[in-house]
Amino acid sequence: MNKWSYKSSLLGLLALTTSLGSVAYAGEPPLPTDPVVTRSLESQDALPRTAFYSTPSDIATALPGALLKHESAANYDLPKGFTATRILYRSTDSHGQPVATSGVVVVPPGKAPEGGWPVIVWAHGTSGTAEMCAPSLMKDVYYGSLRVFDLASAGFVLVMTDYHGLGTDGPHQYMNKYAQVADIRNAVPAAHALMPELSQKWFVVGHSQGAYAALATAEAETKANDAGYLGAVSIAPAARPGMMNANISAVKKAGGPYMSWLAFAIKAQYPEFKPEDLLSKKGLKFYPEATGGACWLTGNALYYPYSAKELVRPDWNKNKYVKQFFAEQTVGYEKTLGPILLVAGGGDTTIPIRTLNSYYKDACHLGSDIKYLVVPNAEHGAAMVESMDTQISWLKSVLAGNTPASSCPKN
Repeated sequence: MNKWSYKSSLLGLLALTTSLGSVAYAGEPPLPTDPVVTRSLESQDALPRTAFYSTPSDIATALPGALLKHESAANYDLPKGFTATRILYRSTDSHGQPVATSGVVVVPPGKAPEGGWPVIVWAHGTSGTAEMCAPSLMKDVYYGSLRVFDLASAGFVLVMTDYHGLGTDGPHQYMNKYAQVADIRNAVPAAHALMPELSQKWFVVGHSQGAYAALATAEAETKANDAGYLGAVSIAPAARPGMMNANISAVKKAGGPYMSWLAFAIKAQYPEFKPEDLLSKKGLKFYPEATGGACWLTGNALYYPYSAKELVRPDWNKNKYVKQFFAEQTVGYEKTLGPILLVAGGGDTTIPIRTLNSYYKDACHLGSDIKYLVVPNAEHGAAMVESMDTQISWLKSVLAGNTPASSCPKN
């Protein structure tokens, strides 16, 4: 359960509409800050992790994108008539090693259009770093309350990747563009192996961590040049992780679990890195549970009393592994392939709009094709909800062969 689905449940709402976007940033109920309460809430939304998620012993012989397992899943809270199938497929981590990645393929009701259902690979936002934090292990698939199934209702099959290490054997390589791009791109052939009748045409759509991964996928496609790839929708991406954290000493609000997850991510990329070189004693206090035994809501509750500044060492951003991670994981310094719809929340305090403005300026300068939409006053989750109709219109237009208008200034 993420913070937005918690809020909508608390309000007694069964589904989000565009009007609920205002609830996500104005007059919203407070998040629970008692870990006992949040553990209970996450448990209520959780599905059991079964042997399905175990990595096959012969994974090294499978090709990237190979479908390893699949099973029908009837325990998700889906719109009427939708069907879901869990998949396990072969992907690659950032070190080039074979890994198993899980996900869910969601199919809307009705007859497929001529040429087959077009595909959207859905890339979710931060859920946590523990195995239990896979969206496929949540009844609402983590984003059910944020209108994600509207994308399928619009005539697309959703291929919802968990990212490896969530659900499957870890570690999850959090905010690692190389790992997440591999999981996104390998989900496409896996879905076709499950449903050969799918169209070859596909998009990537993501929010937050997943929006960052969507931009990285668009960059990777300049080399991969997949003929079926049509473009990306990126909502509130963490495009400049270094920029977001550079002025952390000025952050006065609760720091949340992000610095623990950052330490976990750097450790997953560089095994010789020590989390204690980034985190303070207060930051390390809940590190084991936040990274291995809790998801977003509980992670936030654990660290709620502390400001971001309190959770890190004074010299944390001078560490060579931290600096290297930020340098390697930033997007916007390579040209992208295909059009991009970039969405920012005008009131987003999680991903400050200045970081998206920086990405947009650099990407436009490189010749990327970007339509930039700022949703006035919208917080992080509301940017997803309130832009949904625009997202769908943009996707359908590109699918129809139209060239969307770019916001980039003409040189």
